[in-house]
Parts: sequence; C-alpha cells; structure tokens
Amino acid sequence: MKQDSRKPKHRKPIDRRIAALVVGAVVLVLLIVGIVTGIRLGAARRVALEMERQEAAAFEAEAKWQAEQEAKEAAEKEAQALAEAAEREAREADEAATAAMLAEQSKAANVEDAMVLKDIALLGMPNVNAVIMEEMRPRIICLNAAHESVPIPDLEPIGPGSEEMAPIAQVGTEGQASGLFEYQLTLIMAFKLKNVLEARGYQVIMPRMDNDVAIGCVERARIANENGAEVVINLHAESEADPNVTGVRTISPGSDNLFLTSEQIVADQQLAQLVLSSLCAATGAVNRGRSETNALAELNWSAAPAVSVEMGLMSNRDEDLRMTEESYQMMIVNGIADGIDAFLAK
Repeated sequence: MKQDSRKPKHRKPIDRRIAALVVGAVVLVLLIVGIVTGIRLGAARRVALEMERQEAAAFEAEAKWQAEQEAKEAAEKEAQALAEAAEREAREADEAATAAMLAEQSKAANVEDAMVLKDIALLGMPNVNAVIMEEMRPRIICLNAAHESVPIPDLEPIGPGSEEMAPIAQVGTEGQASGLFEYQLTLIMAFKLKNVLEARGYQVIMPRMDNDVAIGCVERARIANENGAEVVINLHAESEADPNVTGVRTISPGSDNLFLTSEQIVADQQLAQLVLSSLCAATGAVNRGRSETNALAELNWSAAPAVSVEMGLMSNRDEDLRMTEESYQMMIVNGIADGIDAFLAK
C-alpha cells in the first residue's frame, strides 16, 4: 500500500489563539465599559459638587444681602432717631428762647409801668394809682396737670366737710396706640398751655411740674387758692369701653352742688361752656358736651372758677396718636386759651 506523504494538520494552536483573542477583546470591552462608566460617574459627581457649590454660594450671597439689608434698616432707624432727637432739641431750644424773650419783655414792661405809677403817685393821685395797678396786674391762671406716676391709695374728702371720700392720687388712663400715660400727656400739655398763656400776658402757676410727685387734688386746690388763681384749668384725657368714641368734653359742678356757692357754680359752668366751644372750634374735634358732677375734689375745693377739660379719648387709636402730634397739641392749648380769654373778658 502506498503511504500518504502529506503532513497532518495541527488545528489546536490556532483555536487557542482565537480563544485568546476573544478573551482579550472581551477584557478590552469590559475595560472600556469600566472607563466609560467611571467617566460618567466622575462627571455626575462633579456636577453634583458644582451644584452644591452653587447652592452654598447662593445661600451665602442671600445671607450677605439679608445682613446688609438689616444693617441698612438699622442705620436708617438710627438716623431717623437722631434726626427726631435733633428736631426735638431744636424745638425745645426755640421754646426756651421764646419764653426767655417774653420774660425779658415782661420785665421791661413792668419796670416802665412802675415808673409811670411812681409819677402818678407823686402827683397825689393814690386812688388812680391803685386802680391802674389793679388793671395792670397780670391775671393768674392755675394749670393742674391731672394725675401722676405715684398713685396714693389713701382717701381724702371730695369737698369741704364731706364724708364721701376718694383716692388722693391716681395714674389715670393710658394711650392704646401711643403707650403714653395720661399723667405724661397732661403735663406735656400743661407746659405748652403755660407758654401760650404767658405770651398772652397771664401769670401761670402749676401745682405739678414733674411726673414723679405725690400730691392730691385737695393739696393742688390749696396751692391755687393760696396763690390767688382767678381761673383753674384741670387737664385730663379719658378712655371709653367703646374704642370708636372720640371727642372732647368739659366737666363742671351741678346746680345742686353742696360745696360751692350758687355764684361759683354758675361761674364754673360758664367757664366750662366757653372752654368747650373754643376747644372744639380750634381743633375740629367732636363736641361731647359739658358734663356735670359733684364728686370731683379738684372742682369742689377750688375758690376760683374751675373746669375739668377732657382733651380727647386715649382709647381711640387715631385720637390717641393725634394728641401726641405737635400741631394738634398746639390747637388744643390755643383753644383752651381762647376760652379763658372769653371767660375773663366777661
């Protein structure tokens, strides 16, 4: 038999190379997939970090803006407070200068009047001299700023010989919007009215010139009586249960008052009506009328015509705030002064 001289085929090494190539390709694919996945994860992480950074920056910017706004508002409030303080100081300085000027003018007028009276006396005219001195004497007005910061719960009689008693001193009511106490408002208004009256030639006495005092109604009336007051104005503000109520009123004794003479009662009632009319005309406030009572010691103990003036309602938000305004305060005091002028002219 003839032998086949061709060499046999060797396939196994080739199959191993193909398998190795396939494995290498798979590994390469997996490596590429891993790299791509890593790149994507890295990019996502960078995006997340960038978003966090932007959020932090935005929060920081907002906090900085908020702080700047708060600082700006604080600076504006401080500037406003300084401006108001400066305006108040300037106004007080003007009032003091005006009062000083009026005092100097009054002093000069008194000196000149005294010289005229001396000349008349030298002419041997004593009766004329007395008449002129009486005419030239300034009328004395007592301004009683009602209430005080020191309440006195002890009792005192509401009138001479009365068995009915009332607290010696009370704080009074309080502004619902302004937060101002009645005793603070009445003292402010008393000083303003004092300036107006002195500018009109009156002499003014004030039993209370400070908030931190302890002085009752009987003692205040005694001071007015001993100083020869010709008119007594008791300044008040009030509150009502209904916050919508507004307006001004005056209070005088009733015709059946047991502590005053009939002449005193009539004079008190006339004074109350004239002050009320002038006050309403000057302010445009609601006229709540003239009330009567026999229970007020400040009226019952007064030897001079006296009236209690309720300047407005501190329980009404608008009227309470209006009574703290300089312009409205001047309307009130000028209205009261007009009423005093009208009463004394009679």
